[in-house]
Amino acid sequence: MSAPAPENDTRSVAELVLVALGDADENTAWDAVSALHWRGTKEVLEAAQELCRSACQRERKLGCDILGQIGIPDRTFPEDCVGTLLDMLACEANSAVLRSIFIAFSHLADERGAAAATAYAKYDDPAVRRAVVLALGSSDSEATIASLLSLSTDADSNVRDWATFPLAQQTEADSSAIRDALAARLADVDADTRGEALVGLANRGDSRAIAAIFNYPAAFENTSHIGLAKSVLEEKGLL
Repeated sequence: MSAPAPENDTRSVAELVLVALGDADENTAWDAVSALHWRGTKEVLEAAQELCRSACQRERKLGCDILGQIGIPDRTFPEDCVGTLLDMLACEANSAVLRSIFIAFSHLADERGAAAATAYAKYDDPAVRRAVVLALGSSDSEATIASLLSLSTDADSNVRDWATFPLAQQTEADSSAIRDALAARLADVDADTRGEALVGLANRGDSRAIAAIFNYPAAFENTSHIGLAKSVLEEKGLL
């Protein structure tokens, strides 16, 4: 039997938390988390905060997963959620929990979360660094852009890809440092990263995007990025 739609789930907050913690099936567990997100009440907030204070890393992780999206479609208690997550960073050392903290920050789209994430751009676990990139994407501050530039050269291909995307398409910031970082990724071993870099340069009207399209078209043939880059350049009258 399938779970009810999250907005129509009548199970208590305590029941939903138990399912989210105890069910081995990830989809069933996330159905319960989604119901808590939709519920969005003070009771849900307090249950999540209690989980975040737990000695059990699995419970802390769940608390973060709940806090990131309490209130659908409109976030409820965002200040409380951000505050709790920031407090956790003072002593949290578990990679899985840190990852959930930064993913939660990405959903809350709060400058304080992005600022806190900059300190973890060199964290040793690539899964955490990928989550850091998501948190950074909500800010255009100099510090977050600098962190994204650094992460765009990460040893992990997924981190590079995820860091290149916000530089290419999410921020309106433009500088020689950003353009040079994107140009450096045109030769990346990862096709999506190359494609994102191409689009980012096209968005800025950089001649290196035009040169890449004409001189190295095979580097982008397996992605949709070359078509997007061409369209952008045509709109700018550069192609």
